[in-house]
Amino acid sequence: MSDNNNLPQNIDSDDDWLEELIDWADEHRIQDYYYDDYIFLCWFGFPRDKQTILAMTELNLERSNLYELPDAIGKLTNLTILDLRNNQLTELPDSIGKLTNLDYLTVWDNCLTKLPDSIGELANLTTLSLVGNRLTELPDSIGNLSNLKDLNLGNNQLTKLSDSISKLSNLTGLNIRKNFIKSLPPKLSHLHDITRFD
Repeated sequence: MSDNNNLPQNIDSDDDWLEELIDWADEHRIQDYYYDDYIFLCWFGFPRDKQTILAMTELNLERSNLYELPDAIGKLTNLTILDLRNNQLTELPDSIGKLTNLDYLTVWDNCLTKLPDSIGELANLTTLSLVGNRLTELPDSIGNLSNLKDLNLGNNQLTKLSDSISKLSNLTGLNIRKNFIKSLPPKLSHLHDITRFD
């Protein structure tokens, strides 16, 4: 692993949550593969070094055969990108809402049946990709994602869209194809910046 001056030099004495994450990664046999592009730390899999965990800004857990995420995932507050594609997740922990620096979250091709209300706390999120899950509805809190630009909900089991989507004033892309939606919220027409609607 390359040296990186941005790694934290001190670890909080209360680091039980770090041990929890490392134990979780070991239990699920998640690989530890490092990639440094000199801009940020990017991990494909999960690191085992505590200082590195604290410094991560991008985490890729694609195809890790995950059925759940630990609550401690919400402690990774430096993350801006979280890639959970192609797993078996049925839900996201409430603690996901603590990742307030997230810009990009993708949970493509999992088994999600619902989203936690805390998803609305991801104030910096610009891309939310949930294609290929089993979502039947969205929480009203999704309307709090004021910076969201791209919302991809294709290939789910949605029967309606939450009226709160009309609050996403920065939305430019919306994909709801391959669902069971029969009508759209009237206020959806207020989203004047949408250029891609499927």
